[in-house]
Amino acid sequence: MLLLPAAIGTFVLVNLLCACLALAVGFAAGVWFFGAKMAKPAATKEPAKKPAPKAADDGKRAAERTAMAASRVADLAQTVAGDVGDHAAKMKAISADLAGIDRNSETANAAVFSAMDQMLAANTELQQRLEQAEKQLAAQAAEIKTHESEARTDSLTGLSNRRAFDDELKRRLNEFQRKQTPCTLVMLDIDFFKKFNDTHGHLVGDEVLRQVAKVLSATSREMDVPCRYGGEEFGVILPGTDAASACKVAERIRAAVEASTTVCEGKSLKVTCSLGLSSITSDDDAARLIRRADDALYASKKAGRNCGHWNTGVKFVPITAPEEANVEPPAIETPAENPETATAEDAAKPAETNASPTGATFVQMLKRRVTESHRFGIPISVLYMKIEEYDVVNRKHGSPIARQMADAAGPAIQRALREMDVLTKLDNGEFVVMLPGSTLPEVSYVAKRISGSASNCVLRVADRELRIRFQQGVAELKANETAQELLARARQSMSSTATAQPAGVNER
Repeated sequence: MLLLPAAIGTFVLVNLLCACLALAVGFAAGVWFFGAKMAKPAATKEPAKKPAPKAADDGKRAAERTAMAASRVADLAQTVAGDVGDHAAKMKAISADLAGIDRNSETANAAVFSAMDQMLAANTELQQRLEQAEKQLAAQAAEIKTHESEARTDSLTGLSNRRAFDDELKRRLNEFQRKQTPCTLVMLDIDFFKKFNDTHGHLVGDEVLRQVAKVLSATSREMDVPCRYGGEEFGVILPGTDAASACKVAERIRAAVEASTTVCEGKSLKVTCSLGLSSITSDDDAARLIRRADDALYASKKAGRNCGHWNTGVKFVPITAPEEANVEPPAIETPAENPETATAEDAAKPAETNASPTGATFVQMLKRRVTESHRFGIPISVLYMKIEEYDVVNRKHGSPIARQMADAAGPAIQRALREMDVLTKLDNGEFVVMLPGSTLPEVSYVAKRISGSASNCVLRVADRELRIRFQQGVAELKANETAQELLARARQSMSSTATAQPAGVNER
């Protein structure tokens, strides 16, 4: 008899746990369903585009299926709660029967055994119901998970859909704000798709969309996020990728689309695409970033289609020749007076003792970046440069010619840099560049690009041509190193690696 309360307590505990499990699954389903409903209106705030009835119908059906699954989970939870209540009522009735047994009666033992048989039968029945409910809960949870995946996947192409695109872009924008991690967006549009649909029919058009989606998946890295943005427009988010590298990816995508063939209804068809690129900047939100990429895409359309352009924020540059972009440097707080009075020594001194506004501004910016680097573990490097034979030209041809060399060198350097890099022009033909998020090997590659770009700069003096070459020094921030120490190391590296050249300027 003493076992009866313990047995009842054990089964009640099991019942409560199962009921809690059912309620938890039901709550999770409700959060997902209503979260999806609340997120749905946000998409209407994006720039107006042609409606996509099929995508809207698919989304509606997915929401309906999710609602049905959530309703079934709620019904199941209610059923489990009812079974637990019935079991508790049976246990209460059996306990009342046991309490009414006369222990001195000859039939007491038989009555107790009969009550125990009833209790065991009730427990067995409840156990079977709980096992069945557990299987049903597992099935409904899997169905909800499937619907969640479908709600983030385009049903036609199998790529991520607009909702997943928006979420990923928001995440990358936040990451850029926190860590300055570069990210570039590629927008892609199939050329003459409407005419293609009208000529060959929508079934063939759908097959073309699937083929382009396959190309995007095949040419994307694992970290990239190719999406169907809407209609015949696609987007590819390239995390950790600056504009120069993204241009190569975009050209690879364009060439792969052009080379691919869509086979449908006995026809072998080919299409091309136009692309637009934009990289995240500190002032960006999703709308601005997408708008810049769209503007670049339309520039590609105007250029004849089957090509791509990168929106530098200043001009549209073909993705096949990003090094030709005459990109203007980011705005720096430079006073109008004496903009070139800083020396290399000044730039390496603390800002408090720096008499040059340009040098002081650069050092202050570098200090902030160094602090972020130490806090978040983001690499940062400095590239120090000096025009070779600048002093010789200054003595031989005069300071105006020397200044012309420096003026010509600035744009050549800037063409090889990203938007986030900061270039500062010092005195005596010296330049210093801050490269956030860049390691030493990456900066060394940038230095080579600068040398190649500068070699094409020719300064005509009388009947001769002066070519610009640089001495270069690079340094990557070390642990606990200050901005001034980083600058000094870069300049020292430049001095130690200066090439031994005979006197005179490289002339031809």
